[in-house]
Amino acid sequence: MISASGPSPRTLAQKLHHLVDTVHPPGRGPFSYREIAAEIRQKQPPSERVISHTAIADLCTGRSSNPQKSTLELLAQFFNVPVAYFFDEEIEERHNRQAELITALRNSRAHQVALRLDGLSSRSMDVLTDMINRVRELEGLRDDPG
Repeated sequence: MISASGPSPRTLAQKLHHLVDTVHPPGRGPFSYREIAAEIRQKQPPSERVISHTAIADLCTGRSSNPQKSTLELLAQFFNVPVAYFFDEEIEERHNRQAELITALRNSRAHQVALRLDGLSSRSMDVLTDMINRVRELEGLRDDPG
């Protein structure tokens, strides 16, 4: 939870903009608002409510800030986040950390290292963690990237 002295919670527009910028398949850039709306429309039964690309653009830019619950549900489903992502800073932060880890693992070298950890003892994992922390320190990186 964000404390009174910490940063203020991000707006709905900021959260949506972050999702648009970061949630997309490897090897391509962000989805356009039209692509998001088309994908949502394709997955919905014809009788169900859909969202237009202009409504998505309005939410992402802050021109609109009070969407219907069903709109947030559709967007949450598209971005594969819980609806609570839009309301709960802890859930938002947890999801963002997980997404950063997934992005890091898309790097084939990091992925290969992670795969090789499987089956190692707890003691060996502790030794490797210490080694990684030391290397990060030598390279001037934060101890805990998350």
